[in-house]
Amino acid sequence: MWAITGSSGFESFDEFEILETLPRETPFGLCSNGLYRIKVGEKEALFLCRTGQGENRLPTKINYKANIYALKKYGATALLALSSVRSLNETLKPGDMVIPYQFIDRTKGIRQFTFCDDGLLAYVSLTHPISEEIANKIKEKQKDFDFAMHFSQAYVCIDGPQFPTMLDARCYQSMGAGIIGMTAFPEFALAREAGMHYVPCNFIVDYVPWRLDIENNDCILQTRSENYDKAKKIISWVIHNLHSYAKKDCNDMGIASSISSLNDRLTPTQASWFNVLAKSNSELKALKPQEKLKLYHDTKPIPMKLQNLLSFVNKYKKEGSETIDSVRKTASSLILYSGVKQQIASVRDFTLKLGKREVAVRLYHPDPAKHLPVIIYTHGGGFVSGSVDAFDAPCRSLSHATNRVVVAVDYHLAPEHPYPQGLNDVYDVANWVYHHAEDIKASNEDLTMVGDSSGGNYTALSVYKAHQTGDFKVSNQVLIYPTTDLSHQTASMRQFAQGYLLEAKRVFWYNAQYKPEDMDGKSPEISPLYLQDLSVMPRTMVITAGYDPLRDEGLLFAQKLLKLGVDTHHYHFDNMIHGFINFAKLVPEETQFLYQRIERFLDHRDLG
Repeated sequence: MWAITGSSGFESFDEFEILETLPRETPFGLCSNGLYRIKVGEKEALFLCRTGQGENRLPTKINYKANIYALKKYGATALLALSSVRSLNETLKPGDMVIPYQFIDRTKGIRQFTFCDDGLLAYVSLTHPISEEIANKIKEKQKDFDFAMHFSQAYVCIDGPQFPTMLDARCYQSMGAGIIGMTAFPEFALAREAGMHYVPCNFIVDYVPWRLDIENNDCILQTRSENYDKAKKIISWVIHNLHSYAKKDCNDMGIASSISSLNDRLTPTQASWFNVLAKSNSELKALKPQEKLKLYHDTKPIPMKLQNLLSFVNKYKKEGSETIDSVRKTASSLILYSGVKQQIASVRDFTLKLGKREVAVRLYHPDPAKHLPVIIYTHGGGFVSGSVDAFDAPCRSLSHATNRVVVAVDYHLAPEHPYPQGLNDVYDVANWVYHHAEDIKASNEDLTMVGDSSGGNYTALSVYKAHQTGDFKVSNQVLIYPTTDLSHQTASMRQFAQGYLLEAKRVFWYNAQYKPEDMDGKSPEISPLYLQDLSVMPRTMVITAGYDPLRDEGLLFAQKLLKLGVDTHHYHFDNMIHGFINFAKLVPEETQFLYQRIERFLDHRDLG
């Protein structure tokens, strides 16, 4: 829902119907007087007079935290901030509208400027403090309005109520400021923390003299009246033409993306208001699991070292669109946390010629003098990233723990090679290994396929296909936090949508690179959860993680196998995040235990 804040000539708009006067109480005290749910044409919105209707609060006395909290609580996704300002530039004239893209804070530090407090440390970027995407949409249509608009200016915020001296004004000009006002900070910063789009529409009423010959506006009252009419037009246009932003917020850029303090570390009071600020008001399709989860799927506190990594990642998380290069570089950087590499007797790379294509593999053999059983390992990476190099340490640990030959598949990645290229690579490598086990000094008896994340998807689909075709026999499969349903309509996808390394928007971006546009995410050709007869699956082990958006997909897959009578073993790491197999340096006990569980499963020993 769009929200509007106004003051200094924009305290109310009689033309808009008031549907409801909303309560002012918040955990931070009362918000300003004048909080309404209104109707603009056929669209509903929120309105708040930031200085209080009939109160005329000084800018330093405004309870900005309470104001933003209240708007968030009642469903705001985007904030159109109206105010009167003064100009520091002769080209910015009284009656013009300015949308600044940057702010300069020159308040005296007495305003409550962040929701963070002791026990709640969040890192929120203000590099781009407003929603430039929305501002640019207004810019594209500025000719539709009968008044001048200016963009990409800088707004300097002062405490007031006095305006600055000429010398101060020249200093602000030298800093790049074009307009000066008193209410933007910390409003824009708190809106970002709350995950709301912020678009300031500032109407100039006068100049701030920076030299003696600058003449003030003698018709300020008339200018304010005209600006009021202009504000009505911009409100109506934005709410009716940019309605999509009433349905989606920028919650992933706000306080919700911080993991510095999890709920178990918050006081009950902190948790109550943090949960309001952290929730998304975007109108998303309700995400519900297909059936009630019966397997253990609780959460416990994330270990401190891993929590610190998440805090670091969230602090420096880059804004903007994903690119293949950036995603792959990020995935490759995980090798820094993979821990000590186990010594394996023989490690070698070679390329398999499979029909008209070639697929690289890496073979780990713990004892070349023996023909040991084989594990086909397929790495994760959202179908678009990852490599045998990035997963070298996990493959070494797996080979060492199980005393088995591990063949890691360096399958072709999307989007250069979309579905089904990568899947075919994994299947054909497994088929080749089964029939050429003797050539790599291994045994094809008790063949196991292991995959994590998207690699778990490839593994399950390959195992099923092998049974259908009879090309080769798989005795065991191990699926580590697998993606089994590319529609991703689960509760965990929403619950852990952001802040836990793998984020929901990244998951859907992965799918867009890999899945054909005309293919349903629930197609059994691409989502193992919907395979027609899962009762044919071999012994299966499913690993899930407590803070993983893909958690429920693994749980639902394991439950379905159990219901069909498949010999299925499930283990839930309730304090881990997605991808923790790559973080042995940070969580060595958990990763070591993971390999021990796999070893016991393959050895048919009691998993206890």
